[in-house]
Amino acid sequence: MKKINVILLSMIFTAGTLNASFMQGPNPYAMLPEGKSVHDLQGWATPSRSVNVMPGRPFRASDASGTQLYYTPSGKLAVSISKDGSTTFALGDVIKTRNRDGDLTSISKTIKGTNMVEVTNEFGEVLYYKELGRGGKTVATYDKDRNLTTTYNYNKYGKGLTSIVNEMTKGMVVFDEKTGLAMYDLDFEGFRVGKYIYDDKNRLMEKIDAYGNVSYFDGNGAITHTMDKDGVIMSRYNYKYADDGGYILESVVNPRTNDITYFDETGKQTVTKNSEGAVVADYLWRGSTLVATFDRQSEQTTWYSYDGKTMYTTFNDELISKNLYYKGQLVGVWDVKTNQVTVLQNERREVVIQLGDFSTVASELTTLVRCIDELGTTTVLRLKDFQDNSNLGKVYTKIEEFNAYVLKTDDNGHNIVEYDPVIEPTAEMIKKWLDAGLIDKKYLFNAL
Repeated sequence: MKKINVILLSMIFTAGTLNASFMQGPNPYAMLPEGKSVHDLQGWATPSRSVNVMPGRPFRASDASGTQLYYTPSGKLAVSISKDGSTTFALGDVIKTRNRDGDLTSISKTIKGTNMVEVTNEFGEVLYYKELGRGGKTVATYDKDRNLTTTYNYNKYGKGLTSIVNEMTKGMVVFDEKTGLAMYDLDFEGFRVGKYIYDDKNRLMEKIDAYGNVSYFDGNGAITHTMDKDGVIMSRYNYKYADDGGYILESVVNPRTNDITYFDETGKQTVTKNSEGAVVADYLWRGSTLVATFDRQSEQTTWYSYDGKTMYTTFNDELISKNLYYKGQLVGVWDVKTNQVTVLQNERREVVIQLGDFSTVASELTTLVRCIDELGTTTVLRLKDFQDNSNLGKVYTKIEEFNAYVLKTDDNGHNIVEYDPVIEPTAEMIKKWLDAGLIDKKYLFNAL
């Protein structure tokens, strides 16, 4: 999800003419040298340092990742243009972000009478909300349903950012108050799970996780490759310069499988190809929103909500697995085929629970038909067996279909002797298990 810079603009700009507006004619004043952190611009104010500045002439600077920042003479951020060519600018209280092609990707608008900002996609669908504090700083974010997702903590003067807490995972990023740079990550138990390393220009060079895996970054702040603790490269990122100078991601290579995922110039995945050049995965987009990914080898489709959550996986029209969210937090993943649910605490996998009472016999998920005759006698058949015998519909007075896990059949392999009905777990159900302390890694139990 894109970060939206809160900016004010006294003049109206359009995405297609931004570069011309600032770059043509006399060179704009440069307020700080290239590579200087944007945090050094905060707190800069008039009038003493702008007495000789011509009215309407913006100051120009760049942050550590190479994003071009344009400020009004009063010291307010006017426009930001990233290395990949995407642009963020404002028209009054409305902030708009466009990709390098000029297509609108998000709109940020202050809700009147509040300190809340609503962020939507180009279709007007709410992506998330931001809560602003003193000086217009973001103090919290909420998902589209107003569930708290992130908290930003500052020092006692409200200037230096000290930490960002992920309210879904309860993990934390800790910052250096003076430089504004991320220093390390903590998990919800307080253990360090990530460390950041910078060069002498405060540009991020490496990030190391708790397993010894290292992510490396170039001078543009873009990740170049990841390596495991044994020095084996796990992924490699390839970039290119567009004709207009934009620095854009071209492909990501998995050296272990030699699969390559390709991206278009706006940063969206297009296809993944294997080592022989055959397409193995497709990506379906609706504007700036990823709708689904299709795995051609398994023929399974993974579906996403418009705010970025993974929702479920299907095979043709058949549900394979489903993610369960409670107040925005992922609490479980239900595997329909095995009738198992993986329970997560703070979005970390904790235990796999078998639902129902499976025997040691391999189960089979299928559609069954329950047939009841005039005497109340019940017979359960597979749907195919029922359809193959057209006379059965005349014999039974009540017929109903249902899904179940077949455990045992009769000697002929037709009538169902024992089965387990499909009972779909809910996020509320899993939350109750967690709150009651029923989840323990040592035990598997029939939670239903």
